[in-house]
Amino acid sequence: MKIAYIALKGMPLGGGIENLTEQVGSRLVERGHKVIVYCSPQYQTEQGRYKGMEIRILPAINTKIWHKISLTFFSTLHLLIKERVDIAHFHAIGPSIFSFLPRLKRIKTVVQIHGLEWKRPKWGIVGRTFFKLSEHAITYFPNKVTAVSKVLKQYYEEKFAIEVDYIPTGINEPTLRSPDKILEYGLNKDSYIFFAARLVPDKGVHYLIDAFNELKTDKKLVIAGDAKHEDRYINALKQKANKNTLFLGFVTGELLEELFNNAYLYVLPS
Repeated sequence: MKIAYIALKGMPLGGGIENLTEQVGSRLVERGHKVIVYCSPQYQTEQGRYKGMEIRILPAINTKIWHKISLTFFSTLHLLIKERVDIAHFHAIGPSIFSFLPRLKRIKTVVQIHGLEWKRPKWGIVGRTFFKLSEHAITYFPNKVTAVSKVLKQYYEEKFAIEVDYIPTGINEPTLRSPDKILEYGLNKDSYIFFAARLVPDKGVHYLIDAFNELKTDKKLVIAGDAKHEDRYINALKQKANKNTLFLGFVTGELLEELFNNAYLYVLPS
C-alpha cells in the first residue's frame, strides 16, 4: 500500500505527532509499504527520504491560526493531483475538515484524534469556534476515526454516536545512558527536575515554575522544548523562573535520552 500522512511540522522532530509518525511510518516501510509524509517549510528544510519515508514540503501560511490548516489544504491538493495513494491519514481535528477530498477519488481516509483542540488555552474565540465546528467533520468525512486515549474515544463516541478505535501511542525500549553530554550544562545524575514538551500554556509549564520557585532545594529545573508563535508566553516563563532554572530549547537524540535517564524527577504539570 501507499500511505500519506497529512501534515507534520517536519521529520525528524521530537514533537508527539512527529515522533509517532516516524515510529509507525518507518515500520510500515520495513513491511514493504510506501509512505509519504507532508511537512511544513517553517520546520522542514530538506525534501528526500528519511528512514525510507518520502518527505514532501508544501507551502503554509506562517501564522498561529492558519499554519496547520493551510499546510493541510495544500498537502491534500498535492496528494490528489500528484500522487496515487491508498490511504490518506490526517492528524488532529482541524485538518480533518479536508478529509472528504481524498474520498472524492475513492481514497480511504483516517483521522487520528490527539486532543480536544478547542480546550487549548492558546486559542481565542475564533479558534475555539472553528475547532468546535471541525469536530462535526469526523462524523461524515473519514472512513475511520482513531483516538490516542480512552477518554477521547468515549467523548467522541458519546457526542457524535460514531465508532472510534482506541490506538494508544507505543514506546521504544529506552537506551540507558550515563551522564556525558549533560555535563556541558552543569548537570549530573539526580541533580535536576526535568520537563520536556512544547512550551504552550496547556502544558502547564508556568505551574511547574511557580511550584519550583517555592521549593528549598539544591536541584535545578531543566526545561526542554520550544514553540512557534509563543514568544510572549516563553518570555513570561523565563522572567518568572529563578536562577536555578535552565531552558535548553528544542532537544532531541542522545542528549534527550540522557536527560530522561539521569533526571531526579520527570514532571508533567498539565
